[in-house]
This record gives sequence, C-alpha cells and structure tokens, in this order.
Amino acid sequence: MPALSQNTSGQAAAAQERWIVETLSLLDNPPAVEMPVSLSHALTEQVRARVLHKPVRLRPAAAWSIAASIALLVGINIVSLAHFHANARRSQTGTDALYTAYFSPLVPY
Repeated sequence: MPALSQNTSGQAAAAQERWIVETLSLLDNPPAVEMPVSLSHALTEQVRARVLHKPVRLRPAAAWSIAASIALLVGINIVSLAHFHANARRSQTGTDALYTAYFSPLVPY
C-alpha cells in the first residue's frame, strides 16, 4: 500500500507541476480574444449617446466666479502696463526700463 500512495502523490505533484508550467506559458503568449462586432457597436453607441449629447451646465455662481477672475486678471495687466509705461517715460527708454525694473535686484551695488 505505501507504494501506491507514493505513486499517487507523485502523479498529483507531476499534474500540479504540469498545470503550473501550462499556466506560466500562457503568460508568454496569451491567446487572443476578439470582441464580437455587435458588442463593440453597442458599447460605442452608448458612449456616444452619453458623452456627445450631454450638455455642460455651469451653476450661475461658477460662471460669475470665472467672469470675475478673468476681469481681475485683465485689470491687473492693465494696471501693470500703465505703471510700466509711466516709469518708462519718467526714467529711461522702454527696453532699459524693463531691464532696470526686472533685473536691478540682481545687480550688486
């Protein structure tokens, strides 16, 4: 009897080893699985129906926040340009004023 149980356990181990080798070999060359054309068309149509025809809605508060932010940026740019031109006329030419305004902290005294 011991020889029979040893033979059976040996066969089980060999079968398990074969199964492991087969499973690992599938990782090297996985079999190709193709999607049916009807399923592909159905999924594509559902995505198009949900994404392309869905209107984008903004809350009024968000729209006003965006408008206020843009107005603030435009205002800051206008004030900066006015300040730059006022300083440029008072001191030097435009290019020199720009150089002095931005790079004067870098020049050692």
